[in-house]
Amino acid sequence: GGRWYGSCRDGAAGGRGYGVVLDAAGNAVEYLGEARNGLASGQGGMITRTAGSAGAVYYEGRFARGLPDGVVRVEQPGGRARIREFRAGRDVGSASAGDWQALAF
Repeated sequence: GGRWYGSCRDGAAGGRGYGVVLDAAGNAVEYLGEARNGLASGQGGMITRTAGSAGAVYYEGRFARGLPDGVVRVEQPGGRARIREFRAGRDVGSASAGDWQALAF
């Protein structure tokens, strides 16, 4: 299940807010930012935790249809933050820090 604290349009998350989703397997996603049609879309920050693994992964930047899309800063446990380019959730390579836009909420 999940919860959205923020604007809704036609019964789905739309606009700015905070949401959390936990699935039956124990995987969790937290998101702070812009949403459209119930999915992360626009500028935001997302924390993903996978059941059974230590730590979480943090994505900050652009999202589309619930996935990282564009220039995104990624932080993983035990690693340095990296600026990456994403297309529909797929990491397609490194990106310039000058192209990254930090979350301002």
